[in-house]
Amino acid sequence: MTSTCTIFQREINSYFLSPIAYVIIAVFTVFSGYFFSIMLGITQESTLRYSLAYTQFILSILTPVITMRLLAEENKTGTIEPLMTAPVTDFAVVFGKFLAAWALYNVMIAPTAFYIIFLAWVGNPDYGAIIASYIGLFLMRGLFISNGL
Repeated sequence: MTSTCTIFQREINSYFLSPIAYVIIAVFTVFSGYFFSIMLGITQESTLRYSLAYTQFILSILTPVITMRLLAEENKTGTIEPLMTAPVTDFAVVFGKFLAAWALYNVMIAPTAFYIIFLAWVGNPDYGAIIASYIGLFLMRGLFISNGL
């Protein structure tokens, strides 16, 4: 498990030491905020149903940007050979990279919690549906990452 943690830490550092994570988070935040405000203005309902549907679409577009570099960067820099001959299993390498991408997605989704606070301020949202939607979004991100990896 320590090799998985090491690979996870290395991947997280590579995401946040380069501008890619910040650009992806900014793009996602702008588009999800836009769709949230438009859907709230159109429907006049205190729900995240419509904006989370667009969030799924945005995530399906941004997933290749995050996942295509996970193993391709290792090939490009020539570190795939030492990584695969090191005393780590293939599972540890893939799972560490998967967890790092999933952590980036969770950081990316975290600002949408302000939508719930705003909806509670302007209306009475159905918290059960919101929690179920976020659980589904959490699992869908795992599916997208595993598919891209």
